[in-house]
Amino acid sequence: MPIAHPEQKLAMARHRQAMTLHLNDSARQNWQRLAQAWGAAINDYVRIGNDYGWDVAGEQPELPGMQPLYPALLEALRAANAGGDAAIRQLREDWPPSPDLYAGLLEGNAQAISQLAVLADGSVLARIGASYETPRCVRLRQGQCEQLDSALLGFGLSGDGRLLALATIEGIAIHAGWQGERLAMLAWPTGAEGLPYGLALAENPRNFEIEALQPFPDGQRVLLACRSGVYVLAAGGATRLHPDAGRLHELARDSGSKRSGMPLEIDLDMVHAALSADGQWIAAGDQCSVHVLFDAALKPVGHIGPHSEYPHYAVFAADSRQVLLNACHLYNGCSIGVNREHWIGLDTDYYDDTHPAITTLQEGARVYAAVSRASEYIVGDAHGYLRAFGHDGTPHWTHFVGSTISSMALSGDGKTLAVGSYGGAISLIALDSGERDAWQIGTGPHRERERWLFWQQEATPLRW
Repeated sequence: MPIAHPEQKLAMARHRQAMTLHLNDSARQNWQRLAQAWGAAINDYVRIGNDYGWDVAGEQPELPGMQPLYPALLEALRAANAGGDAAIRQLREDWPPSPDLYAGLLEGNAQAISQLAVLADGSVLARIGASYETPRCVRLRQGQCEQLDSALLGFGLSGDGRLLALATIEGIAIHAGWQGERLAMLAWPTGAEGLPYGLALAENPRNFEIEALQPFPDGQRVLLACRSGVYVLAAGGATRLHPDAGRLHELARDSGSKRSGMPLEIDLDMVHAALSADGQWIAAGDQCSVHVLFDAALKPVGHIGPHSEYPHYAVFAADSRQVLLNACHLYNGCSIGVNREHWIGLDTDYYDDTHPAITTLQEGARVYAAVSRASEYIVGDAHGYLRAFGHDGTPHWTHFVGSTISSMALSGDGKTLAVGSYGGAISLIALDSGERDAWQIGTGPHRERERWLFWQQEATPLRW
């Protein structure tokens, strides 16, 4: 075999480099073209379905095959993250983060973003991983990702964003904002709170798996939902709200612990809780209960039957005058609304759609996360959509993020929405920006400002 001359080697190297650049340019152009075509096709499909019926719309357009472009995409992502802000801005133009066009990359990469909070300075706290996984919390600020203390188990903001709860194994501290004065230090519940006489409780390490955490406006109490129940923590100890004594007896009977004398294990599925912004009302439940409302004295005042199989989520309107209650079945669900004047004494059955206090707000969404602002709710569903609607259920807009929505947080001024997914992505969206990217699926005048990928097989988070 003849030996190549050094000039020939250099020429061949330049040729290979040129071919690589040509292929990358081609991949980039194909990605842009497919992203815009896919977004336009889905938007047309949804518009026709909404306006003329889904029979007229026909089959949903198929997702274009993008696998051949993934290596070039990953190369571009990694290179841009090594290049700074200007490189990231160029990346978003060259490789728009069109939802679902990178879905094939999620295998082995996906993980939940289980908690989010938008702080007063615009930075974002995020808990990476599901509630049952080893905690990993970060702070996103000005294009940088800061790893937080490994002792941090989770966090939660008050309704007005003034107070921040930080949970560690030692307890839950309430601060006046990020790195602000510590106002209270509260002990974890034992899980035995409210346990009826004659029942013993098995040790449950899942008590520390936070599903919801929110400080009260007084800065001295916090609402906590974990696998052993829903509690209000205060300096004098924890008060169990859910499940109540009657339900605990049922759990003991059904598990056989009451008959055998063995300790009771409490491990609730889909346990959830929400605190109204004024701190006067609480909604709570789990998949085997009805929705329960509590007043400022922590007494149950209303019991509302779900409108799907399993109670799953609750959120109060921003003005504390209505509560949204979601229940699910598989990847679908139904959200109902009840106005404050009906809460006390309300007792409705499953699927009661004739009671005048019940308003069906949205049908179809299984809700893992939601926020409220002004006169609308924004819920994230299991299919990757954000859906906004009014207190009477009037649809406002949709915005597709991709993957199942796992967490959401709204900035204090209502202009920035942080959305986490089970695909390991955090999207930072400028609400009401008046513009929409050409590739964006949805109807709202909102624009994604930034996306972070926390993928398990990547050495560092990728900013997009």
